[in-house]
Amino acid sequence: MNKLQVINQDGVYVIDSRDAAEMTDVRHSDLLAKIATYETHLTNGEFRSLDFFIPSTYIDAKGESRPCYLLTRKGCDMVANKMTGEKGVLFTATYVTKFEEMEKTLTAPKQKRTSSRVRPAIKDAFDTAEYLKEKLGISIGIAQAACIRAVETNSGLNLQDIAKCLPAAEHETGYLNPTEVGKRLGISAVNANKALLAKGLLEQQVDAKGNKDWRITEAGKPYGEEFPYVKNGHSGYQIRWNESVMEALTEKVPDDAQLTENDLKLIDDMRERFVKANE
Repeated sequence: MNKLQVINQDGVYVIDSRDAAEMTDVRHSDLLAKIATYETHLTNGEFRSLDFFIPSTYIDAKGESRPCYLLTRKGCDMVANKMTGEKGVLFTATYVTKFEEMEKTLTAPKQKRTSSRVRPAIKDAFDTAEYLKEKLGISIGIAQAACIRAVETNSGLNLQDIAKCLPAAEHETGYLNPTEVGKRLGISAVNANKALLAKGLLEQQVDAKGNKDWRITEAGKPYGEEFPYVKNGHSGYQIRWNESVMEALTEKVPDDAQLTENDLKLIDDMRERFVKANE
C-alpha cells in the first residue's frame, strides 16, 4: 500500500488510476467506467470534472497507447467514498497520508541559492547522457532530454529553459509505434515486430532478472529511436520508427538471407499488401 505514487501534474498533485485500481483490487477497466460515470454526473451538476479526474494515457508493454485517469485528492475522495471494507479503508489512509506529505513540501522553507545548484545538476545530467549514449546506444539528444527530466524530478529544480536550448535533431525523428507500423502494412503490431525482427532491425534482449525488452539493432538505428522509461520499478525502452522504415521493411529479401519459411512468407505478404495499398 505504501508504494502509492503522488505525481505533480502541472502543479496539481494526482495519482494514477492504475495504482488506485491495484490498491483497491478492482479491474482497471471497471474503475475507468466508474470514473466516466462520475464525470457525467459532475458535468450535469455543473461541476468542473477536471478538478476531480484528468484524462490521460500510458504506453503498455506492446508500445500501444492506453487510456487512464489522473485522480486529484477530490477524485480520490469520490472513489473512496464508494468503497467499503478493508481495501477502501487502506486506500483512503494511504492516499490521505501521501497527499499530506506532498503538501508539506509546499510549505517547507525553500532552499536558498537555487542558482548555485543548477550548474552541478546540468553537469550530472549531461554526464549521465554521455554514459547512456556510449553504453546503451541511445541518441544523445534523447538521452540529454531524459536526464534533464530526471534531474528535475529528483532535485525540484525547473530546468525547462535549459531543455529548450538542446539542439534540434538533425535526422528524421521517429514517431511510429508497432501498432502504427502494422496499420501501414495491413498486419498486427505483433507481426510488425516479427517483420522488424526478421529484417534484422529489431532484437529482443533479456536482462539478468529475466525481463525481456525490444531493442533496435545497429542495422535498425537509421530507421528508429529508443526512448528510455521507468514504470513501477521496471526500466525499458519505447521504440519509435521513422517513415523510412516502411521502405526497409518492404524491400525484397536477399536470396542468401538466413530466414525461416514463415518469416519469408510474412515479409512477402506484407510487401504485397503495402504495394497494393500505395498503387
